[in-house]
Amino acid sequence: KPEEKEWITDGRPYLLSFDQGRCEIKVMGEDGKVNINTVSESLLRKIIGNLGLEGEERDIVVDSIMDWRDPDDFYRLNGAENDYYRSLPEPYECKNGPLDSLEELLLVRGVTPQLFDGIKMKEEEDKEERIGLKHIFSIYASGEQLDINSASPLVIRIVLGIPKEMVQLISKAREEKPFENQMDLLRRVPELSPLMGEIGRYITYRARSPYFTIESKATGAEGKSARGLKTIVRIDLMDKNKYRIIQWVDSIF
Repeated sequence: KPEEKEWITDGRPYLLSFDQGRCEIKVMGEDGKVNINTVSESLLRKIIGNLGLEGEERDIVVDSIMDWRDPDDFYRLNGAENDYYRSLPEPYECKNGPLDSLEELLLVRGVTPQLFDGIKMKEEEDKEERIGLKHIFSIYASGEQLDINSASPLVIRIVLGIPKEMVQLISKAREEKPFENQMDLLRRVPELSPLMGEIGRYITYRARSPYFTIESKATGAEGKSARGLKTIVRIDLMDKNKYRIIQWVDSIF
């Protein structure tokens, strides 16, 4: 039973059944994502490219995100500053500072709802999964290094830019126990050795962020009614409840 073992915080679904129906719960450690406020331009460009954007379309998104969060009003070659945003039918100011919420990305030039919410990626057994900026980035992650033990398989694939076969090997190996360090990772997944020089600097093995996202969807016994919610919590052992709710969103499905 799920309640009898420690849950893994990589976004995998856990099912709980009760008399009136069932509930699907996903827990995601925020260090299994990349911090949008500190990600380097080179890694950002790699990620956007791995999502399928190319050439000028990719560069507009990357340069505009960098312009949105930097403190000045000088725009990059394909970026956007106040002159662009003020010229829109419904004008607003460029942030010129760190993002306060991930949804701010939807204000950035080039970031479409599809790019933010998820692009379909064909997986094995004809299964299609969506991966978008909201799954990859966070304002609560510790940095641009990805915790290999809590990142979802699709996030690992997009951030590191490795084949899905490699990701499957990583996922299978960490089912037994978390990776302790790079030596442990290479011992258990030796196929990664030729790639480690390129991807090693983007991997960490210890989650440092105390933030977690919890998504749940409850469905009635007849399947006629459903409700979903998302919350972001901060683990705080000094708090009487041992955690604090940072964000609460109803009806996410």
